[in-house]
Amino acid sequence: MKSALSFRLRGVLLGAALGALAGQAIAGSDPPALVPTPREIIRRPGTARLGPAWTICSTRVAEDQAAAQQLVDESAACYGRAWRVVPVTVGPRTIELRVIAPPNRGPALFAEQGYRLSVTRERVIIEGATPQGRFYGVQTFRQLLRAHRDGVIPCLRIEDYPALAWRGISDDISRGQVSRVDDFKAIIRQLAYYKLNLYQLYIEDMFLFEHSGASCRTRGALTGKDLDEIVAEGRRQHVVVSPIFETLAHQERMLSLEEHRALAVGNAQWQGDAPPGNAWAALVRTAQSCLSKLAPPNHGETAAPAAFSAGNPQALRFVQALVDEIAVVTRGPFFSVGGDEWQPPATVAGAATMAGEDGIASYGRYLGQLARHLRESYGCRAMV
Repeated sequence: MKSALSFRLRGVLLGAALGALAGQAIAGSDPPALVPTPREIIRRPGTARLGPAWTICSTRVAEDQAAAQQLVDESAACYGRAWRVVPVTVGPRTIELRVIAPPNRGPALFAEQGYRLSVTRERVIIEGATPQGRFYGVQTFRQLLRAHRDGVIPCLRIEDYPALAWRGISDDISRGQVSRVDDFKAIIRQLAYYKLNLYQLYIEDMFLFEHSGASCRTRGALTGKDLDEIVAEGRRQHVVVSPIFETLAHQERMLSLEEHRALAVGNAQWQGDAPPGNAWAALVRTAQSCLSKLAPPNHGETAAPAAFSAGNPQALRFVQALVDEIAVVTRGPFFSVGGDEWQPPATVAGAATMAGEDGIASYGRYLGQLARHLRESYGCRAMV
């Protein structure tokens, strides 16, 4: 695959993640520059002087492993020596990851993802009811460390929780450059640093499906093992990796393969081809199939055929098998089945199109059956 840390964003849902959250309160002068801006920052007198002798204390080492390791790495980068992680508080100069009970009252998102960060002269306490909340407190503390490379951190108290339960981006990996697995992991870590928790990979043919010819093999498609590694890194960073797989339109490359053309709208008769029964047309299709196996054509988005037939039961079964190959790896709360920019085939009578095998009703049934399959088989919610 090609290395590409600069990636195209599609359907950005940054929400409150990269801006000041509503209802924030900042007391004191010179508030620290933090992204996203916490809801409440209270400055206190004095400073904490951090250094190599400080330790990290976590009584839930397994739950907070990723967060604690990030503090270890950050201290090595900032101060040249990694902080030790210990299971119990050993005295002053301690960064403590502390579990608190969910509050009986207050915002649900504070209980689920919120944290409190307290910096005093000889102790830093990061507390939250969930590992995700404590992880976000660590991200805020990492930003403070980077902003104060001398180790002199102002004493303060921060309380924060998100305005939106889901904050994330869509990354189109089906056109142009494709990241390597290590680059995908770096992207996830960067999202987590800014407390984004949803990473949606937009996929047309850029997955090596067992049920489909490899129209994307020469373009750096993800394997099942690749996707599994990316999903696992997301779990460590509290980022859900969720697919956007085009199950109808935008499938020019996959439908360019001879074995899939019968699944396309209009039975996959290419623009400019001779009539179906013509011997010359059959010869052309055979030649196209042979060439596509050597070097798959890079069809544009307006090429035909571009979409699976919504009224063809064989097309639904085929696409459902492709969905299974991705869903069994991601196992997330969401799975987007695409559905955008689909159009019924042109007919002389508009009413025939609406009621025909590739009409609006078939479109609804097709996506509805995929949504039901995802819910029943994987417990996830379909997005369209």
